[in-house]
Amino acid sequence: MMRMLRRFTPLGLLGLVLSACSAGDQREDEKPSARTDAGRRSWQWQGPPRASASGEIAVERFDEYVRTQKPASVRSPIGAAVEFLRLRTQARTIGVELNANPEVGRSAAVTVTLDGLLDDSVRAQRYVLAFTRRGDGTWRLSSARFSQRCQPGRGHQSFSPKLCL
Repeated sequence: MMRMLRRFTPLGLLGLVLSACSAGDQREDEKPSARTDAGRRSWQWQGPPRASASGEIAVERFDEYVRTQKPASVRSPIGAAVEFLRLRTQARTIGVELNANPEVGRSAAVTVTLDGLLDDSVRAQRYVLAFTRRGDGTWRLSSARFSQRCQPGRGHQSFSPKLCL
C-alpha cells in the first residue's frame, strides 16, 4: 500500500485537480434545474451534507451525482475527494494523504485536513474518505467521516466529531 502526504495551498490543490482531469472530459456546471438531457436531470453538487454526531457523512447523494453527471474529477481518488468536499476554503493549509496506489488498486482512502481555519472555535477539520474503483475507471465514495480540532481554550485538541465551544 502506498502512502503519500502532501500539503497544498487551496490554489495549488485546485491546480492539481484540474491537471488530473483531461481537457476533453470537461463539463459545464449547472445549478439544479428542471431541464433534462437524455432524460436525466442536470444539477451541480453543492457539497457534503452535515456530519452526524458520530462524524459519519451520508454519501448516497454524491454517488447519485457521480452516476448521473459523470464529472471528470472522479477519475482519481484525490479529484473525487475535492469534488465531494467542494474545497473552497479559508484554510491556511490543506493536507492530503492518499493511502493506496490508485494506478493498480481497487480501493483508496483519502484524508483531507484543513488547518488554520479562520474560525474562533474550530482550528482544523479532517475528512477521511474511502473510495472503490468502478469498472468504468471512476471512483465511488463508499464512506466519509468528519472530525475537527478546536482552537486552544475552545474545547478538545485532538480530532473528534464533538462540537467546539
